[in-house]
Amino acid sequence: MKSVLFKCLALISAGIAHASFGSVALEFLLGVNWVVSAAVFCLCTAWAIIFSNERTDHCPRRTIPGGL
Repeated sequence: MKSVLFKCLALISAGIAHASFGSVALEFLLGVNWVVSAAVFCLCTAWAIIFSNERTDHCPRRTIPGGL
């Protein structure tokens, strides 16, 4: 059985969490409901990470969440 760190899932969750920090700050400035918008932004970021992992073969998986 592979561990979470071996699969680099911890890096993906950290990348999604750090991406949501910027969205929450932007939503406070715009005066939008930050809970719903942050959830949508996190889902879009997760989709972008998954899409990037499937499309690139030459880039290691652990570098893609940091790039987004």
